[in-house]
Amino acid sequence: MRTLVAVLFASLIASNAAPALAQAIGKPAPEVIYEKGKDKEDDRFLVEKHRGRVLVLYFYRFGNLESIEMLKYMSSMEEKMRPRGVRFIGFCANSKQRFEQETREGETEIPLMRLQYYGNIMKLVQMAYRALSEPYVVIIDANGIIRWRGHPLDGFEERLEWVLKRYPPPGGDPQWLDGRLRLADKLLSQGEIGKAYTAAKMVFDFTDEDQPQHAKAESMMEKLKGEAEKWLKKAIEFEQAGEYDKAAKIVADISVRIEGEDVARDAEQEIGRMNGRLALKEKIREALDVARGSLILEQAAVAEERGDYETAIRLCEKVRDDFEDSDSDIAEQAEKEIERIREDPEAQETLAKVRRTRLADRWYDLGERCEKMELYDDARAWYEKLIKEYPESEAAEKAKTALARLPKPEPKPD
Repeated sequence: MRTLVAVLFASLIASNAAPALAQAIGKPAPEVIYEKGKDKEDDRFLVEKHRGRVLVLYFYRFGNLESIEMLKYMSSMEEKMRPRGVRFIGFCANSKQRFEQETREGETEIPLMRLQYYGNIMKLVQMAYRALSEPYVVIIDANGIIRWRGHPLDGFEERLEWVLKRYPPPGGDPQWLDGRLRLADKLLSQGEIGKAYTAAKMVFDFTDEDQPQHAKAESMMEKLKGEAEKWLKKAIEFEQAGEYDKAAKIVADISVRIEGEDVARDAEQEIGRMNGRLALKEKIREALDVARGSLILEQAAVAEERGDYETAIRLCEKVRDDFEDSDSDIAEQAEKEIERIREDPEAQETLAKVRRTRLADRWYDLGERCEKMELYDDARAWYEKLIKEYPESEAAEKAKTALARLPKPEPKPD
């Protein structure tokens, strides 16, 4: 069992204000460093690691009977949902000593999830996700967006199915993964080494070792790193020939898209050397902006391809805003993508439906909350409003069932 060496990212610790960072449903999930590296760039982030798959965070505590009973249920759900691109992570609020005592091999009948974290740092993690009591569940979609949080008995399985239907994770879609590998081959044949590596790495990151596409992606990445070394030599030839645009594009693409590998470090050294020429320095700065922005736009394209127009627009907006002052035209490209998506009839219809669904779900939750508090008149008002305003929604069907189970209103006195 690997100990959680994790801390919340530096700004969280520095501000000591974890609750303020807890994101609302529909917003990006707070990031967590789950494995500290020797250098800052080697830190491994929890949400980023599982991007491409739906992530279920389950918070529990030994000594809390309900949360341990739910742990058994969550462990069984993990095996059921894993082939569909869902990953479960258990977060134990007890100390390391208590966790090890309770789960000592051969002395426990409690089935654990494959990945477990525990220890004092859990206080910060729980605050970041507003998981201030156990049991508690957070569902994060394949793009790192929080889609639901709450008690596991408050319709967790139903919510998970909805997320899988509305935001299907590419990591659980063999056809999509195979298509991405074919795209990597095509890009390689076109000489786009960096983009090909990005496509292959996406498959590698979105899959586990037991998936056949994982090994194929790894093999493709190794091949592309060799091609990138040849490509880097070509960049030096372009530099010597005065073709600065071509040289800058290559070193920028390798540096950004194959980050962390030896060939990327070689490219960064070449960038440092090339920056000695003023004309080339400007070209490289522009090319780096294009490479970084294009990487995000490609993520937006994947989201759009899978019908998640909200995430696609959000990523394009990030590029537009982050590179507003760039000498490149990457911000303009992002703005054009935003306009194109917003003007697309299918996207408009989907976005409108998402807004209606979100509001309908919100009204149902309010009604359900009132019902649990035995505020039946208020619950009835929310359910009836939902059925009237959004009769075609799934929430309206649930509201009809809820209305039928409510106690009949007491007759008003004359």
